Amino acid sequence: MNEQESIKIESPERARLRELEMEGKFLFHGSGYKIDRLKPRQAHNYPTNSKEEKIPDDKPAVFATPYADTAIFMAVINKPNAPKGSRSGFSHNSNGKHEYRATQGTIEQIHNAKGYVYVFNKEKFKMRSPAEGLSYKAVEPVEVVEVSEADLPDITIKDF
Repeated sequence: MNEQESIKIESPERARLRELEMEGKFLFHGSGYKIDRLKPRQAHNYPTNSKEEKIPDDKPAVFATPYADTAIFMAVINKPNAPKGSRSGFSHNSNGKHEYRATQGTIEQIHNAKGYVYVFNKEKFKMRSPAEGLSYKAVEPVEVVEVSEADLPDITIKDF
């Protein structure tokens, strides 16, 4: 191994979540808040060219994903951990490639950040797409895993 290469050792927390992901029976929700029971909330989409305009995304729901890394990303990069504001995003393409992005200003705020990944039985959700399930009813997790900045997937630093 040369000096340019580095090894990222997977934490037990991330390994546990990825193990659950491989089972295919669970969905994940990431949050900066410790919550016993997740209740439906109104989610919003923000057009690319606007930081202020927001468009309601479906009815109020609990949103979850089959991808543990996406939930880890959401658990760590959020308002409680980036109180000065954050710009971040992610995408999943049909080839199974996942890309996570955040601005440098966002990354600078999340040192020592922690969050929680909530694990749910998949059958409690209706899959809206291969990457997203919704529950219009309150749901209780079968497991909660505390995660930190060290658990994040690879992130591209990008201004947007």
